[in-house]
Amino acid sequence: MTGFGNNALKVLTDTPFIDLIAVFTSAKQATPFPYYKCEKLETVVRRKDILLFEGLSLKDEETQKVIKKLAPDLIIVSSFNQILPKSVISLPKIGVINVHPSLLPKYRSATPIAWALMNGEKETGVTVHFIDDETVDTGRIITQEKLKISNNDTDGILRQRLAGFSEKVLREALYKIKKRGSKGSLKQEESEATYFPKCSLKDAIIDINKPFVQIVNKIRATSPYPGAHLKVKGKEYIARKAVLAAGDNPKIEKNNDKILAVKTRQGVVIFHVIDKKRLWEGTRVVDLKKEERFLRQYVNLRNRYENYLLTLRADFSKTKEWLKETEIEIWGLAKGKILLGVVILYLNKNGEIAFFARYPNKGIGGRLLDVVERNSRKKKIPLIWAWVLKDNFVAQHVFEKKGFKKGCISNRSYKGLIKQGIRYTKYLGKNRGDHEK
Repeated sequence: MTGFGNNALKVLTDTPFIDLIAVFTSAKQATPFPYYKCEKLETVVRRKDILLFEGLSLKDEETQKVIKKLAPDLIIVSSFNQILPKSVISLPKIGVINVHPSLLPKYRSATPIAWALMNGEKETGVTVHFIDDETVDTGRIITQEKLKISNNDTDGILRQRLAGFSEKVLREALYKIKKRGSKGSLKQEESEATYFPKCSLKDAIIDINKPFVQIVNKIRATSPYPGAHLKVKGKEYIARKAVLAAGDNPKIEKNNDKILAVKTRQGVVIFHVIDKKRLWEGTRVVDLKKEERFLRQYVNLRNRYENYLLTLRADFSKTKEWLKETEIEIWGLAKGKILLGVVILYLNKNGEIAFFARYPNKGIGGRLLDVVERNSRKKKIPLIWAWVLKDNFVAQHVFEKKGFKKGCISNRSYKGLIKQGIRYTKYLGKNRGDHEK
């Protein structure tokens, strides 16, 4: 992905004994990832005239055939948001290596930088290790270097520092591999391992009852994105800075931020804040049958949910034909040129719906359900319903929050697999009893 991927690309193109044959990038992001100014990785790859594959799933058999045909000696992973299946790990002659921004085995996580700041660590680093199997961040260590964490580091600043620092560590790892192959790598000490989940919006909420240092660390760990969320007297803000007031008349630094004085367990804290803006604010509803420029984004978005879909991966050209031939309505939420989510109404399936949100837990799913409900009422459709996989807890929460009634559990089969799901229904007509099944 853009960020660490750019630095890895620089090392690979500058190292004389490396012949870079292809680059695989993740689906495009709508967030400001990597949270610092950086040219898009795919743009750099195209400029260097390197073979580029964008937004493919490594679980897909066709993608694996492509990689096998490339016949790589070594695969280098850097900030890639997919877990490599065994069928890909086994393809390169030497193996697969990963650039991880922590001192493994500590901070095995998709967001180790944020957690290191959240926990007030004084140092972190970069580890280059082999990927031996599908377990995350557990492989043999090739090389590792430490980096001091500054008091001024935020997630964005530290991420950029580590990305630059990773060039040295990756280059050293490549020379070691050239000299001795996979020999000499060290097994991780499992007794020292620490695990952290991917940071979510819940982790960005400030609890004013926590010690002041934890409040400050939370602001650092969530800046510039998604920002530390502070709620005062029913209004929500993004906190950019916090200072523990001294005395009754604290000196307040003036800038363009709003200033809030909040009583906490350690005294009054002066927060520098901005008003919280919801991701879906400023969006518009688009009809994907009429605005095809968003169609490719929809295909990529839909394929990100392949673990929750009992259908084949979408293809752009086939999707265009499907939209023309199938009796459906399909709407999206767009912010500028970015498609934040899509909701589908299957007119040929008695009001069945499905939605895909680019980011979970940010209100997009709820807004999409508002769109489909409003349009269904206009069409005098008596009910709308969805079949949600039993383990898709995020979608279940969205449906329940929007007043859908949780029904019975049923099974669906796909490629010989039996999956359990829950039916969620919302009645829009006046005579609910007429539509009960």
